[in-house]
Formats: sequence, C-alpha cells, structure tokens
Amino acid sequence: MLKKSKTILATMLTLTMMSEVGPINQPVNVYADSEVHTSLSAPSDIVIPSVTQTSISLKWNEVDGAESYNIYRTKLGYKDYKLIGNSQTTNFVDDNVENDSTYKYKVSALNGSGEGEKSVEVLGMTEWSFPNLVSKIDISAAGTGNRMRIGDMNSDGRQDILMVQPANVRDDARNPRYVGHLAAYDIEGNYCGSKEQ
Repeated sequence: MLKKSKTILATMLTLTMMSEVGPINQPVNVYADSEVHTSLSAPSDIVIPSVTQTSISLKWNEVDGAESYNIYRTKLGYKDYKLIGNSQTTNFVDDNVENDSTYKYKVSALNGSGEGEKSVEVLGMTEWSFPNLVSKIDISAAGTGNRMRIGDMNSDGRQDILMVQPANVRDDARNPRYVGHLAAYDIEGNYCGSKEQ
C-alpha cells in the first residue's frame, strides 16, 4: 500500500510540473553573458628609468585590457607591500621616499572586472646623498686568499661591504683548522667591525 501512494504522489508532482512549465519536448533557451571576462596579466619589464634623492620613477609595458595600474611598495628587507598609488599610464613617480633608502615595487593592472596579478618585484634605490661614494676598493693589502662580499652586516636594510680572509693552519696534520677573519665597512667606507673564527 505504501508503494502505491509513493507512485501516485510522484505522478501528481510530474503532472503539476508539466502543467505549469509546459510540454517537456519544447526547447528552453538559456542565455549567457556575451562578454567573457578574463583575468588581466601582470605588468612586465618594470624598470627604474631615473632616481633622485627624493623620488624613484617606474616604467612598465602596457597590459591588454587595463584601464589603470596599482603600484605597491615595501622597504628592502620587508614583505608587507602597501598600495601607494594608481596610474592611468605605464609610468609612475614615487615622490614619497626617504633619503638614502631602498624599496621594492610591484605593479598590477586594473579594469572594470577587477585587479589582475601583481608583477614580479623590482628594486629601486634613491640617489645617495653622500658626497664621496666609493669608486674603487683595493683589498690587496689584506693578503692572498681574501674575498669581498656585499651584505647587510648590521641589519639596517642597507648593503655593507664585507671582506673575508680565510686561511688554513696546518700545524696539526691530523686536524687542520680553518681560520677566518671578517671585516665590514658600510657604503660610506666606515668600519663596522670584524670577527675572527
């Protein structure tokens, strides 16, 4: 008895749907939005064509379909990119920079559909305000085997000049020891300290 009532109920539902919608063999037209939105590609070939002590200029290739571009920036050594401006063209001048600073930039394209992917980062440094920049470094006085590296010795986000002088001491043939000396100078030529191992 239960089986019959289920079948009758299903038939009634089908008949009701048929009477409200129409015959099942009549085609139903489904329309889709004719405009297809694709995501914008990231701007490419970002360059820094010019810098001053108070500004950094950026330039990049045009992205098809872009109406404007967002510019993001963070200081060297950080990853927290913040939106600093928008440009209707393929160039931008960042004039809100600190003297003697280094920044990383990313650019994204925008249109009515939204924002595209961010570009790869590009490094921009303001023009240094120091009157005498190092033009030549002579490390021959340190002896043979010395090596020079560039790195951030004092964690201030700026590059320092590192000089490493490794040497092998073979007094003990069974246990040769490695001895190293590290000296660091900042970009102005000031001595930052040294370390021996």
